[in-house]
Amino acid sequence: MPEPRLPDSGRVDAPLTEQLASAGGNVRFSCRDASQAKAAIGQVFERRFDLEVTDASTFDFSLEHFACGPGVSVSRMIFGSEVAVRIARVESFMVQMPLAGRNDLVLDGTGRLSLSNRMFSVINPGRSVSQRRNADCEMVLVRFDRMPLAQCLAAHIGELEGAAADNGAIEFSACMSTGEPGGSAWTRLMSFVLGELPKNDSIFLSPLAASQTANLIMSTLLLNQPHNYSRLLRRPVQEIPPRFVRAARDWIEANAHRPITVDDLARELNTSTRSVYGGFRKYLNQSPMDYLKSTRLFRVREELLSSRETGNVTSVAMDWGFTHLGHFARDYRAKFGELPSETLRGRPSRVRQ
Repeated sequence: MPEPRLPDSGRVDAPLTEQLASAGGNVRFSCRDASQAKAAIGQVFERRFDLEVTDASTFDFSLEHFACGPGVSVSRMIFGSEVAVRIARVESFMVQMPLAGRNDLVLDGTGRLSLSNRMFSVINPGRSVSQRRNADCEMVLVRFDRMPLAQCLAAHIGELEGAAADNGAIEFSACMSTGEPGGSAWTRLMSFVLGELPKNDSIFLSPLAASQTANLIMSTLLLNQPHNYSRLLRRPVQEIPPRFVRAARDWIEANAHRPITVDDLARELNTSTRSVYGGFRKYLNQSPMDYLKSTRLFRVREELLSSRETGNVTSVAMDWGFTHLGHFARDYRAKFGELPSETLRGRPSRVRQ
């Protein structure tokens, strides 16, 4: 896995709570004091834990924390010194990913793992964790609140309450090897996310795009890391009739301005995401997200045509969730035969269906 380095933000003086409030849950923080580091971690990550520093003279803590959508966050931590971290009871699901160095981990006092850039861990809520990170350990932590992850799972299988009566709470296998297909898929996605987060034009600046990305991260974990509902995710897909597809199209068009995902659509139709994908592929020859993107492109065009005197391509595109302007311009031209700037200037064209 590539070892991305987020830009050095320097030291900050503003209280972390003020940063979190002003930056939508995103923060960069650094210090050389263990008590300040513990307070920072407690505010953005895990509230109750113990931190023991082996050599205070080399301690140099840095934290970069990004909210990737409802209930999903990515944090990168470096301590600069060997540290021991103990959590009596983990509050949320989390994936621990060392980009460099080693993290020796003990779960519930017995399960021992040695984490590296080739072996990650997935920790379930309620577990106790004791770990020792060496001085050069650079750790990425992906954190999931319980409710969004359960909702994502329910959307994939079509229901959860009946299945939960037999299966209970979601329980992931603890080990994720980057050499296995599932771990490799997770690694590819997180390489993209880690490269995208610190950019000034990051997709995470758009609530529409951030919500979809959070859903993608949760879905990738659920579909690739073994857990007690994996068997249900492998069931044959139930086909949905054309009337459901029509209802789905109507719902997408009515809600295209919102940060919607395929999970939202599946819940609206009371079916599974796999059935939604199958129906769109069979009857429309495209995915639900392709249809959503096409709908949003038409909405952008409508706004540009109606505001030729005062319109701004960048602001209109961002309003509709298009954060990568190069990709947006390419897709817009493929659909309408002209660039969005040409639409704004009033050049006539023939729309491509």
